[in-house]
Amino acid sequence: MTTFTTDDYYYACFWRDGFDGFVRRNVDHYLTRNGRVLVHLIAQTLLAGGMIPFAIFNTLSLIAIFLCFMAFQSMPGKKTHGGGLLSAFLFSIMLLGLNYNVLKHSILCVSDACNYIFPQLLLALSCMLLEKCRTSPGIPLCFFTALGCFLSGATTEQGGIMTLTILFVSILSELIVQKRVGVFRVFLLLCSAAGYLTIFLSPATRARAASELSIPGIQNGLRQFACNFASPGRSLFVMILFCLVIGTLSLLNRKLPRVLLLGLPVSATLSIGYFSAQSVALNVILFLLFCGFMLTAAVIFIFKTPYQKSGSLLLAGLASAGMMIFTVSSSVRATVPLLICLMVCGAFFAGECYEILGIRFAGKKFFHRATAILSVCAFFCCLNQAMPVFRGVRNNYRILQQNELAAQTARQEEVFRYRDYLPPYYLADLFTSSVFDRLFLHYYRIDDVPVEYNYRVMEFEKTGETTLLKDGKRYHPLSKLVKKHGGKLFWASNEYLSITLKRREFIYNAPCLYWTDQGTRHRVNVVQDIINYENSLFVSEDFAKILLG
Repeated sequence: MTTFTTDDYYYACFWRDGFDGFVRRNVDHYLTRNGRVLVHLIAQTLLAGGMIPFAIFNTLSLIAIFLCFMAFQSMPGKKTHGGGLLSAFLFSIMLLGLNYNVLKHSILCVSDACNYIFPQLLLALSCMLLEKCRTSPGIPLCFFTALGCFLSGATTEQGGIMTLTILFVSILSELIVQKRVGVFRVFLLLCSAAGYLTIFLSPATRARAASELSIPGIQNGLRQFACNFASPGRSLFVMILFCLVIGTLSLLNRKLPRVLLLGLPVSATLSIGYFSAQSVALNVILFLLFCGFMLTAAVIFIFKTPYQKSGSLLLAGLASAGMMIFTVSSSVRATVPLLICLMVCGAFFAGECYEILGIRFAGKKFFHRATAILSVCAFFCCLNQAMPVFRGVRNNYRILQQNELAAQTARQEEVFRYRDYLPPYYLADLFTSSVFDRLFLHYYRIDDVPVEYNYRVMEFEKTGETTLLKDGKRYHPLSKLVKKHGGKLFWASNEYLSITLKRREFIYNAPCLYWTDQGTRHRVNVVQDIINYENSLFVSEDFAKILLG
């Protein structure tokens, strides 16, 4: 069970005044915030029911995403030898192995899950319906396929571009193989484009897109995406597994182009990220290397192998990444669509490897038993690694319940006393943003009740500096501290920062700070030494001493 955070309190109030209030708030949101109407409708409805409906919906969504994408990629009539079971194990292993910084911006956050997991569910369902429609067409099935494509296009900027990419590739593949273009597939493409258009008809979406499109913005978006996706502690291990599986499949299947064997050296090169000193430049290099190989694999799968649908899915994942690189607001959650594509395709190709080996080792029980034992061991190893996350989330859910009880008694006590969530397994700090403070208090209907804050804000007139005092520790604004000493600060997300100071690069990759001094690498857990207050980062004096040497 997870906790509410930031935007969750905003969306949870949409149903509060009945259907009329729900419609009024959504119209205002569409005109002033963004055009993601469909995903926000889902978020608002789930949040109105609390955490239990979300927990059920989210779990079923992940299962459905895996099953539908596997059905989309599978070849009709092909006999299997247990490859599907191995794919399920590998998908589960990758899911459990995800770093908490990825989990808290995808699976564990209601708003983020609706914005980045739910579009993948609609896309997966649309892909499965598209395949079913090809093999057994019928008017009801065609109708639901068209509806699915429209809705999938209308989810988010990333979800829409992924749907358009898959449909475009299916039309192109049909043109190359059958020398014709099916009218129905073109119609589906138009349905998806119409859905996608609903997002950009929002004045807020158009204004944001126009303000973000620039060369410096694209360069910054690339660096942000690379740090949030390809750095250790993010999705680097999924990238390595994907390349390793593709290279192994090419090694086992002689019919595949030999260029796919590059997956093996590429996976080895990506592993450098775990052994080298962390840096933004290294993240960008590894990310571009991976994208080059992934694009090559996608094109080869589409045009030269029986894996056209897998290739279209990989190309769609790259398109989702490209969409976010063109913005200046990239974050960890923006990497989720690409991550899911890699996970389902990697799991599918691992199953294909197992099928080939199953034929070669037919009748030899040791192979199947050894694979089963290794898969189960890997699963429980990842489960054991995930247990601290589960325990941390559970403990913070208990704090949420205590805060709910405090909110219920706040009006009688004439003050609201809250408990902070426990790091590192929390979604966001409480009462560190005036915007989210108001959302929290409005959700519990205690807008006019004073809050007993856990820290004091101090303003210094001479320097114009704002500092925080919490639990006896003083926190200073990081940007001013770095600028004062002639350094540079690069912000990829609240969980990933690069600080260049005195010819040294410090990397904050939550929860630790990394740096190299005179050839010696250092790592210090500083999760309690950094606070995001009013969209500015504040660091403790201990943190500042490390930076200043």
